[in-house]
Amino acid sequence: MRTRLTTTMSRHPVVAYAILTYCISWTLVLPLALNGMGVTRLPMPSGWHAVGALGPITAAFIVTAMVDGRNGVRTLLKSMGRWRVGWLWWAIGAGTPILMFVLAVVGVGVSSRHWLDFSQTFATPSSAWFWVVDGVVAAMLYAVGEEPGWRGFALSRLQNRWNAIIATLLVFVAWAIFHFPFFFYRYDFGLGTIVGFLVGLLAGAVWLTYLYNSTGGSVLVVMVWHALFNLANAITIAADPDATAVMSVIAIVLGVVALVIGKPTRLSSERQTPATQPARVASASSGATTGLTW
Repeated sequence: MRTRLTTTMSRHPVVAYAILTYCISWTLVLPLALNGMGVTRLPMPSGWHAVGALGPITAAFIVTAMVDGRNGVRTLLKSMGRWRVGWLWWAIGAGTPILMFVLAVVGVGVSSRHWLDFSQTFATPSSAWFWVVDGVVAAMLYAVGEEPGWRGFALSRLQNRWNAIIATLLVFVAWAIFHFPFFFYRYDFGLGTIVGFLVGLLAGAVWLTYLYNSTGGSVLVVMVWHALFNLANAITIAADPDATAVMSVIAIVLGVVALVIGKPTRLSSERQTPATQPARVASASSGATTGLTW
C-alpha cells in the first residue's frame, strides 16, 4: 500500500500536495464553517482560524518526504532559510507591502479627510483581543504556513514542466480553492466579494512568483512579503476599510508590473532564471506517465 501511494505521489506530487492541504486545513476550520452557516453553535476559541495555516506547510513536508526523502526535505528547508538574495530584493520584499500600506492610508486620508480609526477595535478588551488574535496573529501565521507549500513546493515543481505564467495560473487555481471554506465564516459570501478576492489573489500569485523566481527561489523573502501584506491588511480592515480596497488595487498594479518587467514566460528579473526543483526532483515528479503531473 505504501509503495503504491508513494508511486502515485511521485507521478502527481502537486495534486497530492493540494489534496492533502485541503484535507488538513478544511478539517481544522470545518467547525468555524459549520458555525458560520448556522448548522452548529460549537464554542470555538478566538483565533481558531489560524490553525488552518497548518495545511499547506504540513502537506508540503509530508509529500516531499514521501517522494524525495531527506534530500528533498533539506532542499525545502534550505529555500525557507535562503536569506542571501541581495539588499535590493530584501528592500523590495519587505518594503513594497509597507509602501502599499502608507500609500493607501495617506491617499484615503488626504482624499476623504479621515485617518486610521481604532476606536471600535479597541472599544473593549475583548474586541482588542479578537483583533490581535484573529487578525494579526492569523495573518502572520498564514503567510508562514502557506508560502513553503504554494511557492516552495507547488510552484517550483510546476515550473519544471511549464513556463512561469502557466505554473502561476495552476497555483492560483489550487490556492483559490484552498480559501473556499473561509467564505462561510470569514468573508462576505457575495459575488462582488468573490470576484474582487479572486482578482487580487491572481495578482498576488503573479507578484509572488516574480519575487520567488527573482530571488533564486527564496521562500523566506516571499514569506516576509506575504506576512507584512497580511499585517497591513489586518490593520486597514479594522481601522479603515477604504484603505484596504486601495491596497488591493495596488496589489493588482504590482501583478501587472511583474508581468511587464519579468515577462510572462519567466516572471523573473533578467539576471535570474525561474526557480525550480533540482533535476533529480523533476525526474521523480514526472514519472513514467504522459498525464498531468501537477
